[in-house]
Amino acid sequence: MLVALALVWGANWPIMKIAVLGVEPWMFRAMCTLGGGIGMLALSRAGGHAILVPRDQFLWLAAIAPFSIGGWMVFSALGVGLMGSGRAAILAYTMPLWAVLFARFVLKEPLTPGRLLGLALGMAAIAVLLSHDFSMIEDSPLGAFFMLCAAVTWALGAVLFKRAPWRLPVMVIVGWQLVLVGIPVTVVALLTEPLPTQADLWAWLAVAYNIGPSGILGFYLWNRVLILLPAGAAAVGSLAVPVIGVMAGALVLGEVIGWREWTALLLVSTAIATVMGALPGANRVARPSGGA
Repeated sequence: MLVALALVWGANWPIMKIAVLGVEPWMFRAMCTLGGGIGMLALSRAGGHAILVPRDQFLWLAAIAPFSIGGWMVFSALGVGLMGSGRAAILAYTMPLWAVLFARFVLKEPLTPGRLLGLALGMAAIAVLLSHDFSMIEDSPLGAFFMLCAAVTWALGAVLFKRAPWRLPVMVIVGWQLVLVGIPVTVVALLTEPLPTQADLWAWLAVAYNIGPSGILGFYLWNRVLILLPAGAAAVGSLAVPVIGVMAGALVLGEVIGWREWTALLLVSTAIATVMGALPGANRVARPSGGA
């Protein structure tokens, strides 16, 4: 699931750049959240799951959604329009650093040597990728600020999601979270931005990718991994995404790729192997009670 997530979300960074060049960011995220949420709930219903949410579960959904999905959706769309997609992905994936810290205080997850080593290797990969490109942060401080906000809110949302006593399938949980976030985002979009009547075919295809593969499949995979693994380990495991994002940016948008990207890929692969190998019962995964 982590491999699939890295490919789906990594490829999405240049695709998201294409989308926000043709569609205003709030309008883009309105379509992603409502389209993805309705799609997930429809798939859940077709799979035989009830989509009505008990009151106590709905309160958890409403409280966590602004962090686990809302902050990420809004800040990342604003940030990626102001800087290169690969570098935006790198800044966004400082998330594991914040997630490990939040998990320590909220979930009481231990800072094991394996997890700390994996985090250090992952952050080293981020530093290598940024080593020749700090000028882009200086040139676009607002874009960098938005991406860091996306990272922090996503990390807090992941830890809170792990903390919640879910009794619902993952697709129902995430589907309703997307819908809850999508309603206010749509209101803001309609009040502040024009309708995307001038968007070309590539922009619409990019929006469709963000609703389907990146939205429905990506959020399902991420939250499923988050249930199966400790929050800190899941966060470090996601570090393959920005490396794939940088490489995808090079292929799709012509952004520069070189020894730094390959070095970062090696560091991230080692980080993920270190963290996963250090987990108790690393070769055995218990099925959570939340279902699919």
